[in-house]
Amino acid sequence: MIRQLLLFSKNMTNMLFKGCEVLSDKLMAEIWEVNPMPKLSHLTLDNCHTITGQSLQHVLDADNELAVLRVWSCLNITKLLHIELVHRIKNENLDVYFEWYEYNE
Repeated sequence: MIRQLLLFSKNMTNMLFKGCEVLSDKLMAEIWEVNPMPKLSHLTLDNCHTITGQSLQHVLDADNELAVLRVWSCLNITKLLHIELVHRIKNENLDVYFEWYEYNE
């Protein structure tokens, strides 16, 4: 269902996923191949444990309007990855507010 919704939402600006176990790097790659979401400005992932840094790197690479990236309590987004993303955003002078909260069991 998520795939069908996102494939055809070309003007999507805000996405919030909470506890979404079906959301994976593979699924997001398939969606972005068809719908690169050029107007995406806010992405929030809350307790999405199957997403990894691969999807976060992709959304930073993409030609979009990303201004806010929030990653809260996602198992595969570690403190080390958080630090890498903070450095990337700073070094590339990206105009992105990045907020991260560590996963706690």
